[in-house]
Amino acid sequence: MLHALTKKKCYRQLERVEGMARVLYIGWSGLPETAAGIRVYQIAKVLREAGNEVIFLCLSQPTAGKQDEIEYDGFRYILKEQSKSKIKNVENIFCSCTDFCVIKDTIATEKPDTVII
Repeated sequence: MLHALTKKKCYRQLERVEGMARVLYIGWSGLPETAAGIRVYQIAKVLREAGNEVIFLCLSQPTAGKQDEIEYDGFRYILKEQSKSKIKNVENIFCSCTDFCVIKDTIATEKPDTVII
């Protein structure tokens, strides 16, 4: 997993891409209702101010349906549900098979210029 990026590092990371970059921000925090969600939301606001489009992929969300998408403050949140099976959830904790497949499919669909995990 990549280390969390500070605002300066985010700017430097995206300076290489000319014009507007499409950024896929992958995490397990969901909407900005918790400290983790607020932190990534604040970083996304800085990226948007720099002229980038930011899309959130929120993995293992307990209340999400299979294809939930929410727009919040101009950001698109793609919410992927947590399995109802406890065995599959434990398996995902150890090998991340489910999350990896979701990430791979989302990258193929969204075609981001930059991915932040």
